[in-house]
Amino acid sequence: MIKHLNQMINKQITQQNLRELARLTFLNLMSANGVMAKTIIRNYKQKQERKSYDDLRQYKNNINEN
Repeated sequence: MIKHLNQMINKQITQQNLRELARLTFLNLMSANGVMAKTIIRNYKQKQERKSYDDLRQYKNNINEN
């Protein structure tokens, strides 16, 4: 009887732990996804800024050559 009760309690604790692990894993993935999205957006903006700067520099060089 006690052995059966312990098995039931262990099963319940295991299920609770698995639910908590799933919850924390989900939150971790969402957090990582948000960080990744921000990184991609930041890198894209920096690339656009460098391109704009390079285009402006090339334009100025062309004017100075003529």
